[in-house]
Amino acid sequence: MVEAVPWPRCRSTVEGGCLIEPVAGASLIAQASAWVRDAIQAASNKAQQRRANLLGDVAFLVAALRDLDRRFHRIFVPLVYFEPDSWSSEKRQQWVDDLTSFVFEDRVMSRVNATLSSLASRPGEARDPVQGLVDELITTVQSVLLQEDEHHGTPTVERPGGERPDWVAALSSRYRGPDAGVAPIYQPLSHAILTASDEGSARWLRSLARNVMGMTGEPLSLLDERDHQSMAGSLPRSPVKPAADQSTVLLGAIIAAVQEEFPAVPTPDWVWA
Repeated sequence: MVEAVPWPRCRSTVEGGCLIEPVAGASLIAQASAWVRDAIQAASNKAQQRRANLLGDVAFLVAALRDLDRRFHRIFVPLVYFEPDSWSSEKRQQWVDDLTSFVFEDRVMSRVNATLSSLASRPGEARDPVQGLVDELITTVQSVLLQEDEHHGTPTVERPGGERPDWVAALSSRYRGPDAGVAPIYQPLSHAILTASDEGSARWLRSLARNVMGMTGEPLSLLDERDHQSMAGSLPRSPVKPAADQSTVLLGAIIAAVQEEFPAVPTPDWVWA
């Protein structure tokens, strides 16, 4: 069950807009909490109240993955095309501030863990038409969180001439959030953002960002990337993207099944906001 929290203020801005909230995901938790209250009020019996809580929980899981996917893109895609001359000192410092928020101040993943635990302890009901869909959605969400017993050691940071770590594997298990995969590269990444000034250091930074975003091919400059996309390899895609897309499809099926037996339940459209 989600809980309401105060609406956060933006600590850091880039060109007038907030890149990452200071307590990342706080507004998402507040939106989910408000929706659950409205859905419970629309219920006419305890069975419908349970359905409202269930739908609120699975909708929050999907929204959390979609939010995480967007934040990966906001942080790392500009670094994929990093050009030293176009990044002022102020912009670099703001990006490091937002990277710090992304890695160390995230509240979404802790709430995801609590929601998964709540769903796991939910008693099953005979011939429940949504049970299979919910179980599949839970499995999908768990597939992109790190599990303590599956993540041993710290991935090595790629250095010029060295091997790349498998960032997709490092970021794609269960029960730990993005800090588990990004924290090991936080110090060299933030240092590179602040100091990269020549083509060698810029290429190293672009290569690291490309690795996080699952891209293949030689890291090119911004101009090269636009003109020769086929040479550059795949487009940026966060390690969360496949699970976010799959869970969104499953949520649609769950919403349809719940609304068939509980027509008054509102659609959790905040998931797609």
